[in-house]
Amino acid sequence: ATTEIYTLSLHDALPISINLGANGQAKTGTYAFNSAGYGISSGFSSISMGYNSTVSNDYAFNSGRSSSVTGYEAANFGAVGTVSGQGAKNFGLSGQVSGTQSLGFKENNTTTADQAFNGSYYTYARAFGVSRFGYLGIDFTSQNANNWVSTDILFSIDNGKNDTTRSCALTMNARGWTQHKDLGTTQIKIVDSRSEERRVGKECRSRWS
Repeated sequence: ATTEIYTLSLHDALPISINLGANGQAKTGTYAFNSAGYGISSGFSSISMGYNSTVSNDYAFNSGRSSSVTGYEAANFGAVGTVSGQGAKNFGLSGQVSGTQSLGFKENNTTTADQAFNGSYYTYARAFGVSRFGYLGIDFTSQNANNWVSTDILFSIDNGKNDTTRSCALTMNARGWTQHKDLGTTQIKIVDSRSEERRVGKECRSRWS
């Protein structure tokens, strides 16, 4: 009798899904993985590790409790987080990130713009490519979330007192204009970067003439 040996690869096996959580689900045939109680992992090669959470898109990941990840290749690490933007990431408690390739870090951040970074507590990031830092910043509502607009806020350092007294210590729009404001006063300084360059150049010329 002749013995023939066949080598099998992982591609020869049926897609395997694993559920380790009580009352959890890992969709059959999708390489999905769930390790948390009441967790659901249904996207292809998705991973759910947060209690009572759902990961429903492909290559998505969640480790926060009571969270939802629906964005393609998106990830959530904060409790009660919601991530729906493609490639988006949330690290803050109760953070909501819906912008494509955006990042939310602070608690209660809401990041709706594409390519945005939100490191400001309880603050919206609405402008394309904006970066925000601090806490309780002003909500700039008239911003374009998907395209560069010269008058949109591109950078902000926020220093609000509470939800009803919001403020920004420094803002800069995409054109390069900056605004400085001292909380509790009416002191506001607007600087046009081009005008400032002309002023400095004129001053230098007058000194050397």
